[in-house]
Amino acid sequence: MSDRLTNHSSLTRTVRRVAGDVLGRLAARPARLLLRTSGVQQKALAFVLLMGASSVAMAVTPAGFHINNTATANYNVGATPLLATASAANDVTASCMNVGVKIDLMKYVPPAKQASVSANATNINFQPAVYAPSGAITGPFVQLPGSISLTGNALVQFVPTVGQNVLIDTVNDTAGKPVAAFARSEPIFIRVVSYGANKDGAVAETVAVTVSTVNSGDQEVAQLTETGPSTGIFVGVLASSFASVTTQNDGYLSIANVEESITATYVYTDPSCPVGAGVSSSSSSLIDPYGIVFNSATGAPIANARVTLINTATGLPAVAYCDDAVTVLPQPVVTGTATACDPIPVAGGFRFPLVAAGNYRLLV
Repeated sequence: MSDRLTNHSSLTRTVRRVAGDVLGRLAARPARLLLRTSGVQQKALAFVLLMGASSVAMAVTPAGFHINNTATANYNVGATPLLATASAANDVTASCMNVGVKIDLMKYVPPAKQASVSANATNINFQPAVYAPSGAITGPFVQLPGSISLTGNALVQFVPTVGQNVLIDTVNDTAGKPVAAFARSEPIFIRVVSYGANKDGAVAETVAVTVSTVNSGDQEVAQLTETGPSTGIFVGVLASSFASVTTQNDGYLSIANVEESITATYVYTDPSCPVGAGVSSSSSSLIDPYGIVFNSATGAPIANARVTLINTATGLPAVAYCDDAVTVLPQPVVTGTATACDPIPVAGGFRFPLVAAGNYRLLV
């Protein structure tokens, strides 16, 4: 009997020593965040990040973050249940990965058009335009002086106050196909989804984007603010200016008087990634163009030409609206002359901002 008890005691000590050694090594290993997840686990993680059990984004654990690992095992030796626990403090080795990086160009939706918004539309608290006068993506950043009108119409303007709720919608669909265009002097909203940029779950953080135009050659760096603590969604705005002179890095995106294209680019680099590594995302949109009546021999614009937009289905002048989608544009318009929609037209220019889908011809 004594020998059996002695043997049992020896076996227990041996098992405990082995378990303690294994658990100690497990606890002492540096924690690695998302390094060895299977394909299914990664998809599940992406789903959780997008859906959000608590409707907030997951903040990134920075490299070198102090974390305590604890390993626990339950096992039996004969009929006796045993418990072994070991713990050790380590530094986190963060993985080089980026989840959910996306950028969208967006436009303000006036009340008259809110019934036809897409599933991408979202309400935001309006914040001032913040840009970098130096043109550097790292700033420093300043606020654009003055207020921003959300419509280019001289008769009906909506100038929001800071913190006021406004509705914005994407100008491209989920496949990247343009479904809307900006009007002249309309503010350019930019939205970035970047869960990796959410590094502090307790505060609303910022990111920076570069916005450029093709024809005017303008480039501006805008700062976007997170829509709330730990959302991973950042929104900002730039004013646009329909002017003949382009000044880079002045907070106003200059729009040329010909068909214009805008591109916004966001680059995210995880601090744990190698130098130069990162993920970029961009979005482009068109500015609706002016038409110009010009001399075919000299190319000079012609003023005082009368232009009517005809609906070919009826043979009558089309119903055209201004940028506010409410004010009807009287026809014909006279080139180079102010209208209800455009108080300062270009030389020889005419414009019919908003019309229903259909077939039309110009009568000059």
